[in-house]
Amino acid sequence: MSHFTKVGTKINDIAAVERAAARLGWTVRKGKVRGYSGQQLDADVCLNSGSDKYDIGLVKTEDGTYAIVADWWGIETTTGKTEGEVVGELYRCYALERVLSACESEGYAYEP
Repeated sequence: MSHFTKVGTKINDIAAVERAAARLGWTVRKGKVRGYSGQQLDADVCLNSGSDKYDIGLVKTEDGTYAIVADWWGIETTTGKTEGEVVGELYRCYALERVLSACESEGYAYEP
C-alpha cells in the first residue's frame, strides 16, 4: 500500500522551486522520493525539509506543471509540520522567487 499523496499545483519553474527550497534551508537533489517503510517514488526534483527519512518530490504532469508528492504522514511526524504548512511555505517562497526573477529580467534590482 502506497503512502504517497499528490498535490496538484501550478508550479512550472523548477529553478524557482530550487531557489525557494534553498531560501527555506531545504536540500535539493535529483532522484527518488523516500516514503514509509523504504518505499520510493521517481521524481524530477526531491526536496528535503528536515526529515531524515522522508522527502517531498516534484513530478512533471502532462500539462507541464509539477505535482508535489510526499508521504505527508512521514513528513508531519518527523518535522512537526502538516502538509498545508509545508506546501504553504513552499508556495510563498516559490512566488517570491518568481517575482524576483521577473523583476530582474526587467532590469530591476532587489535589495533586502
